[in-house]
Amino acid sequence: MFRFLPAPIAGSLALLLLIVHTTVCACLIVMTAPVKIVLRPFRKDTKFIPFYRAAYHLWYKALPYYFRLFGTVKINIHLPKDKIEKDKSGLLISNHQSWVDILIVAGALSNKIASPTFFLKQELIWVPIVGLPCWVMDHIFVKRYSKKELEKNPELKGQDIKTAKRKCRKLKNYPTTVINFVEGTRLTSKKYEQSPKKLKHLLPAKAGGINFTLNALGKKITYLLDVSIVYHTDHQDKIMWQILTGRVREIDLHIRNIPLEESLFGNYEKDHIYRENFQNWLNDIWQEKDLIIDKLHS
Repeated sequence: MFRFLPAPIAGSLALLLLIVHTTVCACLIVMTAPVKIVLRPFRKDTKFIPFYRAAYHLWYKALPYYFRLFGTVKINIHLPKDKIEKDKSGLLISNHQSWVDILIVAGALSNKIASPTFFLKQELIWVPIVGLPCWVMDHIFVKRYSKKELEKNPELKGQDIKTAKRKCRKLKNYPTTVINFVEGTRLTSKKYEQSPKKLKHLLPAKAGGINFTLNALGKKITYLLDVSIVYHTDHQDKIMWQILTGRVREIDLHIRNIPLEESLFGNYEKDHIYRENFQNWLNDIWQEKDLIIDKLHS
């Protein structure tokens, strides 16, 4: 509709509308916070899950329309042959190039998977418009300790895992899809050059986060989805701005079902053989993923 506008004007207008829309949805969610705080000691705060999940979906479902309204981007979703059971909990892993990956994955798949849950850095809870709504919706905030902090206070080792495990218990009360970017960071040219194992399109996968989720939720996790995101653009930096200004031609989301075997569950911290086997299993997935992304680029 607004494609006739110069790219910088169209992009700025789209970004402004997105901020307004996000603020409105965030306010709807935050409205439940006082009641949630009162009911939490009685374990009744989950009663409000349908309300703020509805506001959540209102936000995500609008995202693809913003991209199409101001740009020419086309989102192609390649679904697996097996049906995804959206009324059950699952785990979704993905490659990571930009913070907009979160919007693309959750927005494009909002009708196909259970409401998403993210593991977030503790610092993000203080970000305006984002932090408090994410806390209300029971996203998992994890405090990461640096090597210096752990050397100074060894008792802090493992505290982030204990905290996350405690918070994960609530996820067993309703269907959710836990989304994990297993590279642990966004792909950049500098990080790619510094990475020890060279894949063509990916950084090495880190097994700790995905393993933690599988073992924390156990049999509650009924499916594992591997999502490969490809942005068809000549410039792989500032992806969000590239989308809003019409410079991303297409976005491909390739989704495949990964079988969940009994051998994937175990003691990652103490069983070294299990840990090595789990990392090798994830490495194999990442090798296949690299080939999928290469094919999508061609």
